[in-house]
Amino acid sequence: MLEAPTQVVYSERNPDDIDYCLANAYAAVHQVTRQKREDGSTRLVFRNAATGWVRFAVRIWPNDQGSRVEFWKGQDGISWVEGCL
Repeated sequence: MLEAPTQVVYSERNPDDIDYCLANAYAAVHQVTRQKREDGSTRLVFRNAATGWVRFAVRIWPNDQGSRVEFWKGQDGISWVEGCL
């Protein structure tokens, strides 16, 4: 069973905009795995390029007012994604 997210944040931004921002901002230093889900959400997992350890994971859901973003803390805090919300 998947553990509960560390934090849930609501954003007025479109889910695709958040996905694009995260991929562009962090893919240079972290390998990103993106998975589109049947429920309409997108899961992004960022790994340290050198060690393969998970730095953080994000799941982005479409919401009436924009997006619901679930964040799982790896080695870094949510500050990694705040600029894209």
